[in-house]
Amino acid sequence: MYGVELPAVAVLAYLVISVLTAFDVFFPVIPGEGTLMAAGALTVTGDLEIPLVILAGAAGALAGDLASYQAGARLRGLTGARRSTRVVPGRMRRAASGAVTRALPGRMRRAVPGLVNGWPERFHRHGPLVLVAARLVPGGRTAATLAAGRLAYPRRRFALTELAVDTAWATAATLLGFLGASVLPANLTPERLLLIAEAVLLVVCLTLGVRLWRTRLAYVDALSVGQDGDRDGTTRTG
Repeated sequence: MYGVELPAVAVLAYLVISVLTAFDVFFPVIPGEGTLMAAGALTVTGDLEIPLVILAGAAGALAGDLASYQAGARLRGLTGARRSTRVVPGRMRRAASGAVTRALPGRMRRAVPGLVNGWPERFHRHGPLVLVAARLVPGGRTAATLAAGRLAYPRRRFALTELAVDTAWATAATLLGFLGASVLPANLTPERLLLIAEAVLLVVCLTLGVRLWRTRLAYVDALSVGQDGDRDGTTRTG
């Protein structure tokens, strides 16, 4: 019975890895990297396979990045619609602006305005470098992938860049978990290893929560910059 259930459990584990790494782009508090590290630690017991963990993590991350890119492209379309309504004064123009800001969840709405301003030339010239560097900044993956869609960065180039970045990221996180578990005592039981993996996951969650809280002011500043730009544009065109 145990031998029959194990493959199903493994498949479920790979699915969970893919889902968490995908949604990590929209909700940075989700520990996508910590999940890969915990899964990498579990490969020591043979319950999971390193190549499949990497594949699941990279595939999920790529799917999330493409979805975020599409959300940015949608925001670009709504922004274009808003610009076309600037010939209409007052309340209707503000309604168009509200439609843009309501198109995406709160954190994404706050991040995009200040981060997108001034990016077009820089992003199109150094897109791969920006996408790679964004991984090193809390919330950077969300902002960069949204900006790529918002600024009409070539979809094919974006997908190829993110495929390489996500594969490298998933490989590094998985191997880090594997190497960390490999140096543990040889008599470590799977149950104890699972407890250690859960503890690591908890620490990662707490760390991400602290980092997310510290970056909240940056998002608020970005929002204020975007609002100031909208008010200036309204003053000039009103």
